[in-house]
Amino acid sequence: MPAQIVYISGSGRSGSTLLERIFHSAPGVAAVGEFHCLWRMAEDEIACACGKPFHDDAFWAAVRERAGFDTAMAAELRELESRVCRTAYIARHGFSLARLGSDPGVMRFLELQDRLFGAIADEAGAHTVVDSSKAGPRAWLLACLANARLIHLYRDPEDVIASWRSRKFDPGLGTPMARPSIPSAAVDWLKAELLARRLETRRPIVRMDYADLCRAPRDEFGRVEPLGDHHDHGLDRERFLERGQLCPAAPVRDVASDDHPVDADGAERGAEAPGGVRCCPADAQVEIREVREGLQHAPSSQACMANLRRSCATSANSCSMELAR
Repeated sequence: MPAQIVYISGSGRSGSTLLERIFHSAPGVAAVGEFHCLWRMAEDEIACACGKPFHDDAFWAAVRERAGFDTAMAAELRELESRVCRTAYIARHGFSLARLGSDPGVMRFLELQDRLFGAIADEAGAHTVVDSSKAGPRAWLLACLANARLIHLYRDPEDVIASWRSRKFDPGLGTPMARPSIPSAAVDWLKAELLARRLETRRPIVRMDYADLCRAPRDEFGRVEPLGDHHDHGLDRERFLERGQLCPAAPVRDVASDDHPVDADGAERGAEAPGGVRCCPADAQVEIREVREGLQHAPSSQACMANLRRSCATSANSCSMELAR
């Protein structure tokens, strides 16, 4: 039986790291972070969450050997992604999963990814692999696979923008994370939402709210029930949602990421809680509160938020036009 894929879509700073860490704490589940970094970045720029460079990590070396992953395969994935994993390409196929699934370029792109997911599952001894790359167009393409399950993580746009304006270090790259402008962050959020809402009309998606996930992780995550077609292929919810079971069951092997511990209450240490306030430390709480207050009084931000809410209320036809741009 092929490995089950769980793909998390959403905007940047939507809280996908917290969600995938909760997944990773379940028996038989391997989370690999923003998996598209595997072919988007040069090998010497990638680091595993364990701290080792990608090319020196034993786990990823075994995965590469199993999947036959080399520079040629990485180059092919990059080329295919740049060509078929585009909103305009999906729009040209009429937002039809049947037409996308029969497209030769899409089929090849999915075949190579499925090979990698299978190698990861085999090496990790897992039945499910979680990819939190978040990109909306990839969610559409993966939706063509019978063994893929999709989760869209929603976060209030004001909280997303406040998070983007805060400082964050990227341990995978060893540099501070680039902070987009308010309009850029708003457009990213809008595109993610429009693509997810459109995809929901084509196949089932589990929608999760980041605020609810932080407030009551077990209740919210309990909605993610039938991940597998058979009981023994899905998550053992009773076991892994018990108090104290949200610690990683195996070493975290995220690509280009760090190992964020998750405490027994399901809260990522140092993660942003609902309302834009960090769980710790105190100086970060003050910083994000100030950022949010500044955003609320900024005319450009207010106009941006008004535009966001108007755009999200558009009809299906105007949504299609927006996505095709």
